Amino acid sequence: MSVQDIVRAMQGALLQQDRLLKLDTPLGDNVLLPQRSLGWSRIGRHFDFTLDVLSTRNDLKLKSLIGQPVTLWNGLYTVTVLNAGSRS
Repeated sequence: MSVQDIVRAMQGALLQQDRLLKLDTPLGDNVLLPQRSLGWSRIGRHFDFTLDVLSTRNDLKLKSLIGQPVTLWNGLYTVTVLNAGSRS
């Protein structure tokens, strides 16, 4: 394996850094990477979210996530709120 192959492999790693969608789970950082989220909510009604996630690991016990808390971060709103006070 050449140095270029190693660099390409490292750049292809699934990382949540600098992504708009981030997911915190009990599995740890960068284990599940959100690719797409779909959500519905109505006032006085239930809400529903569906996430499509990616992982490079094939040994995950996904059933262990049932009933566990996860946090989906939407970076679009986070960046907007953080930058709102810095307008010129």
